[in-house]
Formats: sequence, C-alpha cells, structure tokens
Amino acid sequence: MKKFIIRFCLFSLPLAVAVTLCLGYLSYHREFYSHEAMARKNQDDHALIGLAHSDSMRHVKQEVLKSRTPRVIALGTSRVLSFRDFYFGEPQAFYNCGRSVGQIMDLRAFLNSYPAEFPEVIILGLDQDFFMENWDERSKVRRSYEVNTSTMGRFVKLSKALLKDLTKNRLTFDGANDLTKEFVGVTARIHHEGYRSDGSYLYGKWIGGDEEIDNYQFETTLKRIEKKSKVFAASIGINEDAVSELGDFLDLCAAKEIHVVTFLPPYAHKVIERFAEEAGEYPHIFKLYERINPLFKHRGLLLCDFSDIASVGSNDYETIDGFHGSETCYLKIIHRMALKDRTLAQHLDVAQTEQLLQSLYSARQIIFEIDEMGRQKAN
Repeated sequence: MKKFIIRFCLFSLPLAVAVTLCLGYLSYHREFYSHEAMARKNQDDHALIGLAHSDSMRHVKQEVLKSRTPRVIALGTSRVLSFRDFYFGEPQAFYNCGRSVGQIMDLRAFLNSYPAEFPEVIILGLDQDFFMENWDERSKVRRSYEVNTSTMGRFVKLSKALLKDLTKNRLTFDGANDLTKEFVGVTARIHHEGYRSDGSYLYGKWIGGDEEIDNYQFETTLKRIEKKSKVFAASIGINEDAVSELGDFLDLCAAKEIHVVTFLPPYAHKVIERFAEEAGEYPHIFKLYERINPLFKHRGLLLCDFSDIASVGSNDYETIDGFHGSETCYLKIIHRMALKDRTLAQHLDVAQTEQLLQSLYSARQIIFEIDEMGRQKAN
C-alpha cells in the first residue's frame, strides 16, 4: 500500500504542478474571470481586456450590451474595431461590436441573439472574403452567442492553450506595470493592448513597437497573398448564397426598424495593387460593390466601397497592417459616411469629427494613447 501511495504521488506530481501553474498564471492575469466579471471590470473601471489564451470577446460583449443598450453599434470582424465612441454626440450611445461576427452567416445569428433593446443604427463592415466562392464550404455553422462551457470546461480549455504556448516557448512570465495592473488578460497587462470600454481595440504592441508583425511594406500580408492563404485565397466568382444571406440580414434589420450603413473595409493601397496584378482571381474584391450595391439601393441604404485605403483620402501609413486601417483612417471613413447618410449624421457629432480630422495626433492615433517611439516593456 505504501509503495502504491508513493507511486501515485509521483505519477500525480507533474499533473499537480501543471494545474497549479495554469491556475496561478490564469488567475494572476485574470484570464479565468467570468465573462460577466470581465464586462464589469471593462465598463466600471475602463480596464482593457486583452486575452491571450481564449477568444471569448463576443460573449463578453454580449454581457456589455445587456447593460449599455447602445443606439448605434459597429458590427463586423476585427476590421471595424477602430471606430470610437467620442465621434458621437452622446458617446455612451455607441458601442463597437467588432469581432462579434466571423462570417456572413453570423450576422443574423448575432441579431437573433441580441440581448437587449435593438439599436437604431448598425454601422456594418462587410469583409470582402465573406463573398468568396468557397463561402458555403466553410460557413456551415453559425457562431454561437450562448456560453455552454462549464467553469471546469473553461479551465481545461484555457490550460490547454497555455501549456501549448509554454511548449512552444511563447509564454511570457513578465508582469503588469503601473499602467496595466488593473487590466484583464495577458495581452492587456503585458502589452497594453486590448478592448476598450467602448468595444474598440487598442493595438498596443503594434503601435508601441513591441512587435513587428507587419510593416509599411506589408511583407507579412503580401506573403499571405502569395500563398493564397485563408482570407487571401483566390476565388472563381462571387458566392450568390452569401449575397442572398446578406439580403436576408438587411430584411431582418428592416423588420426590426434598424437602419444599416455599410462599407467594404480598406486594404493598404500597396496590397490592393498586389491583388490587382491577379484581379481575375479576386472578383470578391474588384467586382463586389457593383454586385451587391443594388441590394442596398433597392432598400434606400448606403454602401460605400473603401476597399482601397486611398479612396478615403488615407495613405499606407494610416494602417495597422495590410488589411486593417488605423483609427485615423476610420475617422475619415465614418465622417464620409455621415456626410452621405442623414440618419448616421443625426447620431454622429460631425463638427467634432471635422475638428478631430484637423488635429490628428498621428497616422495611427487620433489622440495620444500609446508612445509610438517604443515603450519600455512591462516589468
């Protein structure tokens, strides 16, 4: 019996160490917070949320929507995350729901799961890759907005991701600094990067120089185009099922009396030039506007094509990477849309956006938040 106990302890020791490491690390960086607790911390204390070991912000944002009840929301992938609340006459009336959808089928699922009174206006970003011909092959399952994982299930899932990063030497044991100690998540606490209380995203390690994921030559993005990787894959046409799905979403919004203002998000001009070299393989970029604009025109709605960042008067310095425009770029986008859409203009403080355009801090920041010359790492 004694030998069995010793062997059992020796066998269990690695597991106990792993569990202790994971629980301590996740708890210290608040990655194991419940979605409700994250939402409260974000809204009450304005703490950034930057999670490194899960992608659960759509659930956190659902919690925020229950209490915030915005009249205007931005909806889309990460390519709408640069819209800010201070553009609006009543900043609290806006919330950025970026990253709540990942494909076009998620749009109706999001609206059907909306946890509060519906907004009056949706600023909709339609990623061009939503309409690739192979859309129906990768869009079988709509995104879920209900949390079905138990506390233990979440811990196991987070621990697996953490241990995977540890084995690949991607786990950092740096701590938070005085600016980030109240933030939620590893990315927020170490890199000063994450979701603000208005739902927008602060690209701390990109802007602050902690990480060179891409540069103004967009080498990383261009390599992905060369490899025809994922959202940069070629397409033989525009998927008509995706077009039909878009029409159904617009009809659903009309039934719920929601006004929709839509745009095609910008790529860097250098990236668009690369796409243009093989334009025939990217009809979902170069022919998309003319194909779907009738859906909007028929319903009296606005669709703007900002696929080329130059079309909004921005240059390639006003980017985060090759397919994400900076906040400076997105200020120009929403200002232009408001000049064309009366309903949006009623909510936006057009005089404020005009003034902001005249006093931009830099190509990436409207107002100063992050030292662009490279901050000291957290300690």
